[in-house]
Amino acid sequence: MPLRKSVLQLPLLTSVFFSMIGGLLFAQNPTPKDSTVGPVYTKVEFMPTFPGGSEALKAFLAENVGYPKPALASGVEEKIEIQFVVDREGFVKNPRIIRGLNDTANQDALRVMRQMPQWNPGLNEDLPVAVEMSLNIPYRMSPIFKVVQNMPAFAEGQAAMLRFLDEHLKYPELARQNRTEGVVVVQFVVETDGLLSNLYIVKELGSGCDEEALRLVKSMPPWQPGVSFGNLVRVQFNLPIRFKIKE
Repeated sequence: MPLRKSVLQLPLLTSVFFSMIGGLLFAQNPTPKDSTVGPVYTKVEFMPTFPGGSEALKAFLAENVGYPKPALASGVEEKIEIQFVVDREGFVKNPRIIRGLNDTANQDALRVMRQMPQWNPGLNEDLPVAVEMSLNIPYRMSPIFKVVQNMPAFAEGQAAMLRFLDEHLKYPELARQNRTEGVVVVQFVVETDGLLSNLYIVKELGSGCDEEALRLVKSMPPWQPGVSFGNLVRVQFNLPIRFKIKE
């Protein structure tokens, strides 16, 4: 039976809300994920807590989060999910992005995690243990458009994008063996700096093609961002990636 991780919900900026899944009734077997912190649990009798409690954590985040500030009143709430380990001494270790926004916000969230003070470590049978947790940090971002006056475009144009896809696509061996051909559609947001964020598959093909399509799009250079009434805006874009075996 898979273990479910404890998640902290932390709306920030214009409104800050904190809730923690508290102490659990039993501990699950640890997983040796990182030799520097020892066995890592996902459920223990007493979960780690930020020193001073929820209000102190809210204050720390409100003071240290650097992007975006201030929150946009007309924006939409999006979340960065970070997974991390609170080790036996209460230090935050190994933060990594599980679900991100744009590169600037992602790096800022990781920076804040690395600056955190020691937590009160998790306890199992009165002994401190390393515990894996997740943290959801919502940001109020500018709206995402689907259609604008000047739609985003690959930096050097459509022909250059087709060449990029043709030259960099690595046909999955399983798909080649299965003679799998077709189209994978990747949806993403072109940010105002041209970077691509919020990538996910909206039309699957299987046999490793979906993963390769995501890898391919992630490797793209920055695009020309969308423009609406003279302003750079965030735009959602769907990109079909065609898989066809070359004989």
